[in-house]
Amino acid sequence: MAGAGKTPEEEAYERKQDYKAYLHKHGVIEALNNATVALFEESPFPENPLAYIARRISPDYVALEEKCRDLEGIVASLKHSHGRK
Repeated sequence: MAGAGKTPEEEAYERKQDYKAYLHKHGVIEALNNATVALFEESPFPENPLAYIARRISPDYVALEEKCRDLEGIVASLKHSHGRK
C-alpha cells in the first residue's frame, strides 16, 4: 500500500518493482530482449533499428506501415485533385 509509513524512496522502489513484474508478466522484457539480440546478430546493422525492433515485436507492423503509405498516397491524390497542397 502506498503511503503506509513508507519513505518516498521506498514507494518509488516498490513502484519500480511492480512495473518490472508487470512487464515480465506480459512478456514485454522477453520480446524486447529477443528483438535486440536479433538486431545485434544482423550484419550489417539495419538502417533503422527502431523499425527493425518494431517489426520483430509486432508481426502486424509491416502491414500497418504499408497501409499507412497507401493511405498517405490516397490523401495526397485527393488533395491534388481538389487543388490543395
